[in-house]
Amino acid sequence: MRVAFTFGDKESDIDSLFIFRKRLNIKTVTTLRDTIGLKVADYDKNTTGEINIDFTYDNYLISALNPPTSGTPARKESDTLSYKFFVKDKQKNVSDTVYYSPIVILRQ
Repeated sequence: MRVAFTFGDKESDIDSLFIFRKRLNIKTVTTLRDTIGLKVADYDKNTTGEINIDFTYDNYLISALNPPTSGTPARKESDTLSYKFFVKDKQKNVSDTVYYSPIVILRQ
Protein backbone atom coordinates (compact mmCIF):
# COMPACT_ATOMS: atom_id res chain seq x y z
CA MET A 1 0.00 0.00 0.00
CA ARG A 2 1.29 3.46 -0.83
CA VAL A 3 0.12 6.66 0.86
CA ALA A 4 1.08 10.14 -0.41
CA PHE A 5 0.65 13.43 1.42
CA THR A 6 1.22 16.94 0.18
CA PHE A 7 2.54 19.41 2.73
CA GLY A 8 3.22 23.06 3.24
CA ASP A 9 5.65 24.27 5.90
CA LYS A 10 6.84 27.86 6.11
CA GLU A 11 10.22 26.96 7.62
CA SER A 12 10.75 23.75 5.58
CA ASP A 13 11.81 21.81 8.67
CA ILE A 14 9.49 18.79 8.86
CA ASP A 15 11.41 15.99 10.53
CA SER A 16 9.01 13.27 11.74
CA LEU A 17 5.93 11.39 10.60
CA PHE A 18 3.71 9.62 13.13
CA ILE A 19 1.35 6.77 12.31
CA PHE A 20 -1.30 5.48 14.71
CA ARG A 21 -3.11 2.31 13.76
CA LYS A 22 -6.18 0.76 15.38
CA ARG A 23 -7.61 -2.67 14.67
CA LEU A 24 -11.40 -2.39 14.29
CA ASN A 25 -12.31 -6.10 14.24
CA ILE A 26 -14.97 -7.26 16.71
CA LYS A 27 -12.69 -9.97 18.13
CA THR A 28 -10.09 -8.32 20.36
CA VAL A 29 -6.59 -9.76 20.05
CA THR A 30 -3.06 -8.61 20.85
CA THR A 31 -1.74 -6.25 18.16
CA LEU A 32 1.74 -5.10 17.20
CA ARG A 33 3.30 -1.84 15.98
CA ASP A 34 0.22 0.30 16.61
CA THR A 35 2.26 3.49 17.02
CA ILE A 36 5.05 4.19 14.55
CA GLY A 37 7.37 7.19 14.42
CA LEU A 38 9.46 7.69 11.29
CA LYS A 39 12.12 10.25 10.44
CA VAL A 40 11.39 12.22 7.28
CA ALA A 41 14.25 11.96 4.81
CA ASP A 42 16.18 15.13 4.01
CA TYR A 43 14.48 17.10 1.28
CA ASP A 44 15.04 20.28 -0.70
CA LYS A 45 14.12 23.24 1.45
CA ASN A 46 10.90 23.93 -0.43
CA THR A 47 7.93 25.19 1.56
CA THR A 48 5.66 22.64 -0.17
CA GLY A 49 6.18 19.07 -1.25
CA GLU A 50 5.02 15.49 -1.06
CA ILE A 51 5.70 12.69 1.43
CA ASN A 52 5.30 9.13 0.10
CA ILE A 53 5.06 6.10 2.35
CA ASP A 54 5.29 2.54 1.09
CA PHE A 55 3.71 0.15 3.58
CA THR A 56 5.14 -3.35 3.48
CA TYR A 57 2.83 -6.18 4.46
CA ASP A 58 4.86 -7.58 7.38
CA ASN A 59 5.99 -4.27 8.89
CA TYR A 60 3.05 -1.88 8.49
CA LEU A 61 -0.12 -3.60 7.34
CA ILE A 62 -0.86 -6.64 9.47
CA SER A 63 -1.98 -5.82 12.99
CA ALA A 64 -3.11 -8.91 14.94
CA LEU A 65 -0.24 -10.84 16.49
CA ASN A 66 -2.21 -14.12 16.37
CA PRO A 67 -5.37 -13.54 14.33
CA PRO A 68 -8.34 -15.84 14.86
CA THR A 69 -8.95 -18.50 12.20
CA SER A 70 -12.22 -19.80 10.79
CA GLY A 71 -13.67 -21.80 7.94
CA THR A 72 -12.52 -24.88 6.04
CA PRO A 73 -9.73 -24.75 5.14
CA ALA A 74 -8.89 -22.59 8.13
CA ARG A 75 -8.02 -19.01 7.15
CA LYS A 76 -6.68 -16.20 9.27
CA GLU A 77 -9.13 -13.38 9.93
CA SER A 78 -8.40 -10.21 7.93
CA ASP A 79 -7.41 -7.04 9.79
CA THR A 80 -9.81 -4.11 9.47
CA LEU A 81 -7.79 -1.03 10.36
CA SER A 82 -7.99 2.70 10.79
CA TYR A 83 -4.89 4.85 10.31
CA LYS A 84 -4.13 8.31 11.64
CA PHE A 85 -1.16 10.35 10.38
CA PHE A 86 0.49 13.64 11.31
CA VAL A 87 3.90 15.26 10.87
CA LYS A 88 6.01 17.25 13.33
CA ASP A 89 8.64 19.87 12.58
CA LYS A 90 11.85 20.72 14.45
CA GLN A 91 10.03 23.31 16.59
CA LYS A 92 7.62 20.52 17.72
CA ASN A 93 4.67 21.98 15.77
CA VAL A 94 2.28 19.29 14.56
CA SER A 95 0.21 19.21 11.40
CA ASP A 96 -3.45 18.55 10.95
CA THR A 97 -4.30 14.87 11.31
CA VAL A 98 -5.18 12.73 8.29
CA TYR A 99 -7.45 9.72 8.77
CA TYR A 100 -7.87 6.64 6.55
CA SER A 101 -10.55 4.15 7.56
CA PRO A 102 -11.55 1.44 7.12
CA ILE A 103 -8.78 -0.44 5.35
CA VAL A 104 -9.10 -4.22 5.15
CA ILE A 105 -5.87 -6.20 5.01
CA LEU A 106 -6.33 -9.77 3.81
CA ARG A 107 -4.10 -12.16 5.74
CA GLN A 108 -1.71 -14.40 3.82
